[in-house]
Amino acid sequence: MKKIIYTSLFLQSLLCTNLEAQNCLNYLTANSDIPNNVTWGVYIDDMDRKWVSSSSGVSVFNNQSWQTFNVANSGFPVDFCREVTTTSNGDVWVGSVFSGVYRKNSQGWTFYNVSNSNLPSNTIYDIFTDSNDKVWICTDLGVAMFNGTNWILFNTSNVSSFPSPVVKDLDETSTQKLLLSTEPAGNWLGGLGEMLNGTMSTVHRQSLIGGIVSNTVTSSVETITGGIIGGTDNGVSIFENNIWGTFNMNNSTLPSNTITDVEIYYGDTSRIWISTDAGMTSFNLKTKVWETAITTANSCMNTNNINDLEIDQYGNVWFTGVQGGLMVFNRNRIVGSPITALEKVEDKDLIVFPNPAKDRIHSSDFKNREIEIFNQLGTKVLDGILGSEGLSLTELSKGIYFYSIEKGDLNKFLID
Repeated sequence: MKKIIYTSLFLQSLLCTNLEAQNCLNYLTANSDIPNNVTWGVYIDDMDRKWVSSSSGVSVFNNQSWQTFNVANSGFPVDFCREVTTTSNGDVWVGSVFSGVYRKNSQGWTFYNVSNSNLPSNTIYDIFTDSNDKVWICTDLGVAMFNGTNWILFNTSNVSSFPSPVVKDLDETSTQKLLLSTEPAGNWLGGLGEMLNGTMSTVHRQSLIGGIVSNTVTSSVETITGGIIGGTDNGVSIFENNIWGTFNMNNSTLPSNTITDVEIYYGDTSRIWISTDAGMTSFNLKTKVWETAITTANSCMNTNNINDLEIDQYGNVWFTGVQGGLMVFNRNRIVGSPITALEKVEDKDLIVFPNPAKDRIHSSDFKNREIEIFNQLGTKVLDGILGSEGLSLTELSKGIYFYSIEKGDLNKFLID
């Protein structure tokens, strides 16, 4: 009896030691195969892969390994890429900084620019796939939509009240309105535009009676209640019940008034995440509470100058920055994908994937490895060999488990 108690306590101790909650990770050239630490856009596709655009092309991280597309291996005109999106048929669209748009399908890469297409400009700020699988390109001369065959242009010359030719960001509401974040240019005032079926229904601008705080709008997103959040160069404005409210460094935990991106997690917290050039923070829409700002001083972040952020299905925040590589943060702990195995794979760093798993797992080096699996009570429920075809999990029910490879450390994984 004493031996059983001792074994149980030892296992609990080992679990606590090796599974201590981790809420921040950095993927850099020094500890991963990301090609450059200067990163711009991040996009998460339906397969939970992270697409990262950088000064060395565009890279995809499948939570296990990296693949990079660039001038050398894919014929890119230039490697300096800004944004990425994908469509339901698996096509990948990349927006370069000054060389137009790159599209990858089953036939390979195609490159669009002002010389061979109806793109209005080669300067790309954002690229977005709407709910109808149409790809939208934001430029300094308006937006272009690709419907699968043709390019359709929307700008100051053919859309009444179009706020500005310089469109920095585009998002879509639940009613299929497009939110256009623009900035002043020439005679155009800028602001946040709402466009539906090619018609500009509303333009939100700075006003003495309480409009959006600035006409230089960098990003926008719809709230869970149908309102609008606008990130600007002078703080964040939230439009609810036909009233604008503004937050800045004086009345919130914003580390800077220069907003680079706003995103919302439609989970149980309804949390808005805001990135700036001096760190990031979050606002809970339900509790109306501003949470602690996240910077290099209180996290593993490698830079405070954040360019872009995305939130995955688990609520993890993935973000990029100048000299920041790819970073991920969760206020509680990072969950879901096998992102705790940061080092390049060595025998001592073996992990299993996918995580969450369904009916089978594999070892990260695809070699024959002995594995033991324990439930949350510390009882061994399965053991076997992780061969080239992996290990079947069909005899286990859904839930949280712990595994040990080659009698090594215990690691947590989920069967979903």
